[in-house]
Amino acid sequence: MTLIDFKTALVKLGERFGFKRLISDSGSILNGVLINEGIPSKLSLLIYPEIAGENYRKLFENVTVSMEFELLKTECKENGIIHCLYSVQKQKN
Repeated sequence: MTLIDFKTALVKLGERFGFKRLISDSGSILNGVLINEGIPSKLSLLIYPEIAGENYRKLFENVTVSMEFELLKTECKENGIIHCLYSVQKQKN
């Protein structure tokens, strides 16, 4: 099994292709890896007005760190969906 150093990989991809922002609209496993690596500077959450139940996956899997966030903005969308944007204040190990 090959382990990926995501921070190094993202820096190299940014240097090669010139991007400065990565948006992860992925599953809970990659979200957890990115959180554990301390990569995100912002967190964008959509809150849906429904109850998912126990068969649905979490937003983050296998998170081993704690992070503090500051709410930057909220916005009401269609059908009662709320968009929250947070900045990462600090990662606590």
